[in-house]
Parts: sequence; C-alpha cells; structure tokens
Amino acid sequence: MKTVIIACSMLRDELEQSLAEQGASTPVVWMEKGLHDKPEYLHRELQTEINAHQDWDVIVLAYCLCGNAVLGLVSQTARLVIPKFDDCIRMLRSVTPGSAPEVDCRCLYFTRGWIDSDKFLLDEMRRYAEQYGDKKGARILKSMLGNYTGVRLVDTGAYDTAGYSGALCQTAKDFGLDFDIVPGTRRVLEKLAAGSFDEDFCVIEPGLPVTPDDFKDRAL
Repeated sequence: MKTVIIACSMLRDELEQSLAEQGASTPVVWMEKGLHDKPEYLHRELQTEINAHQDWDVIVLAYCLCGNAVLGLVSQTARLVIPKFDDCIRMLRSVTPGSAPEVDCRCLYFTRGWIDSDKFLLDEMRRYAEQYGDKKGARILKSMLGNYTGVRLVDTGAYDTAGYSGALCQTAKDFGLDFDIVPGTRRVLEKLAAGSFDEDFCVIEPGLPVTPDDFKDRAL
C-alpha cells in the first residue's frame, strides 16, 4: 500500500524518531505550526493536501481532532487514517491503551515543538500583555491564565528536556504557575510509523467524510 503522511510540524521530533526506529521511509508532508490557531483554516489546508495526494492508497494525518478541524475531511480515492484523540497532547500522554490520558485541564502542556514555535502560547501572552503596560498587562495575563495553575513539559523521549526545563520553569514562575516535567509516550506515533492502525486510529474509507462518530469511542 502506497502511504503518505501529512503531519503537524509540532510533532516533528516525535514522528521523525518513530519513523527512524521503525526503519520506515514513508514520505511526510510537514504542515506549518500556526494552523491550529484557526480550525477552519487548518481544515482547508488539510483538505488541499489531501486533494493533492489522491494517487496514494493511504493518507495518514499526524493530527488529532484538533478543535474539530478534521471533521468533514474527505478523500475520494485514498483511505484516511487519523489518531483517535482530542489533541496531540492527549495522544502524547496516552501511556496505556484504552485508558484516559493523564491530562490536567488546569495545566498548560508543551513539548520542544511547541516551545520552539513562534506561536508559543506563553510568549504570545507576554507580548500581548506588554502592549498595554504593566498594570493593564498584568490584568490581561491574570484573565488569560485565571483557570491555570501549572505548566508541564512533556518528556516524549524525542528531545533533551534539560535544554528546555530551566527556561520553561522560569517562564512558569513569571506567570505565577508551578512547573513540572511529566512523562510522555510515542507509542501511537510508533504504530503510525509502522502502519499498524488499531483501535487508537480512525480509518476512513474513500469517499466518506470524517464525522464525530469516528471519534466517539476515544479515551477521554
């Protein structure tokens, strides 16, 4: 089966290592990092890439539900395969198959891919707040982070956390949040790289759109 992967650049560390460990030479189309900001834009760009790869048998999306951005995507001739998770953090924190990923909604989770992005959330928050001066900026930050208590660096084994933990820890303190390094996993991406599509994946036949029902039995 001729397979191509369309992948979020945020997952580059983890996916490239998984492909290397599997000895896989599957071609990858890397999508820009900022597309998550607007799910409708991400949807449009993914559909464009899917349409451009209709001569392949299988199109694997190294994305997740991603704010419903993948709903409605359709491939007329190729089978679509998508990890069955709400978002990439839940996929990278899904250590045990079938069990709910350990994700605390009061925490912000990052990997090196997110931190190195020019769309790094904490940097954007700081820049936005600085536009309004110290007092108003502080109020804006408090409003933005009001529901959060911590920052977590996810150790997926695909990069050296030591090079990022110090700076991220200080950034967390600057925002009044606690910091910790938590274990991650590449087990889903390893299966993706190996072409082993089990219950952790949605498999959509040609001509059928991606629907909410395809994700209904995911581990929340």
